[in-house]
Amino acid sequence: MIAPGGAAGDAIEVEYFTDPLCCWSWAFEPVWRTLRMRYGSALSRRSVLGGMIESWTTFRDPLNDVGRPVQLAPLWHMAGRTTGVPIDPAIWHSDPPASSYPASVAVKAAALQGMEAGDRYLFLVREAVMIRRLNVARRDVLLRLGAELAAAIPDAFDPRRFGEDLAGDAAAGAFTADLRRTRFLGIGRFPTIIVHGPAGSRIAVGYRPADVMERMIDAARRGDRDDAPAKLDADAEE
Repeated sequence: MIAPGGAAGDAIEVEYFTDPLCCWSWAFEPVWRTLRMRYGSALSRRSVLGGMIESWTTFRDPLNDVGRPVQLAPLWHMAGRTTGVPIDPAIWHSDPPASSYPASVAVKAAALQGMEAGDRYLFLVREAVMIRRLNVARRDVLLRLGAELAAAIPDAFDPRRFGEDLAGDAAAGAFTADLRRTRFLGIGRFPTIIVHGPAGSRIAVGYRPADVMERMIDAARRGDRDDAPAKLDADAEE
């Protein structure tokens, strides 16, 4: 069992291991939003960016038979069809991102301006690549998304600072720490959710619907029975 992260009372800690290019994490967004709304301030959360694709010269996913960008398109199509979440896989044919690392560093750069900024920027990055077919490995695209976020929350996000932080040591260091945490725990598939609570810790590997996640959280929080079934598609997650 993974040691709890200092939870007390009814408080729960959630470590959410994800990646900007993970289609199953995009499908998990509505679930993640539901959980945050239901548990409110009782849920202490942290998004950990796991570095799914450093480069296509090193990336291999033998489980899904993926070793080239175009081979991700069928997986994205399946994730959308299975969960009902809109996903356009055409990016993998037209302008495939070379890596998920630049977008991950950008999320960390946004998060230097607060959790809300980090959360909203991660959503924008996912939406950009999954629906808008924007190559989020490109700096100009990442800066454009920063400008969009600044327009949405002008009092909470400074695009000029974001541009500076995108090239700075703090964001890169935060992402490196996430990679270290991911590798230390041996996490290789996303999303992975680890819940720490007074009644112990629970882990879910892969996409799960909201009701399953709620039972898992309540089991860690109050010791409720957790009858979580096998993940939606054991071979689907990235």
